Amino acid sequence: MSNTAVLQETGAMSRFAARFFREGFRPRYEVQELLRQCYVIGYQSLPLVGVTGFIMGIVLTLQSRPTMAQFGAEAWIPAMVGLTIIREMGPIITALIFAGKIGSSIGAERARCA
Repeated sequence: MSNTAVLQETGAMSRFAARFFREGFRPRYEVQELLRQCYVIGYQSLPLVGVTGFIMGIVLTLQSRPTMAQFGAEAWIPAMVGLTIIREMGPIITALIFAGKIGSSIGAERARCA
């Protein structure tokens, strides 16, 4: 390979790398629309998630109280319910609620725009 070919190849790779980094860091979205979608999808879903978490806590308390009372551990119910909701059931139920609400919202918006 001659010196000219090496320089041409080096120049081509340099142009490719420069284009890669220039295009890679340029946002491909509208910032205002991103913020609007974050608000609609995230913030407006919080009341639904909060109500569902509250209902889950009530049901878990009602289900576990008789068993805990048999062992004299009624004082442990609030801690057990709190840890169960936060660590175990909360993330799963929150994800399911978000998926259902957001999926239906996006589907309805898509159908309205079409």
